[in-house]
Amino acid sequence: MYRLEYDYFKIPKPDLSIFLDVPFDFTVSRLTNDRLGSDREYLRGNIDIHEKDLSFQERVRRVYLRQEENDSNFKVISCAKENGEMAQPDEIFQRIKFVLKQHLGL
Repeated sequence: MYRLEYDYFKIPKPDLSIFLDVPFDFTVSRLTNDRLGSDREYLRGNIDIHEKDLSFQERVRRVYLRQEENDSNFKVISCAKENGEMAQPDEIFQRIKFVLKQHLGL
């Protein structure tokens, strides 16, 4: 994928990519609840085919978690508390700021 995007298609390589790793139980709870709103109108009452396949969601998550091993400019930030529950937005923001400061050498 790397060679296809950056070598063949010459897509500019980002200086930094951040993956927010959300606890999978949180993802499951959000994807299994009814989700309504104008941002979902494109589905015309149907379920998003990728969102309904939870095993697909977990496989995609694992791919992103492995990406950090292969790319020094790819950072995974855990959005979980120590007990595995979803962290509060401010706590996640602090983690993002920490990674950005490290990356920028601040």
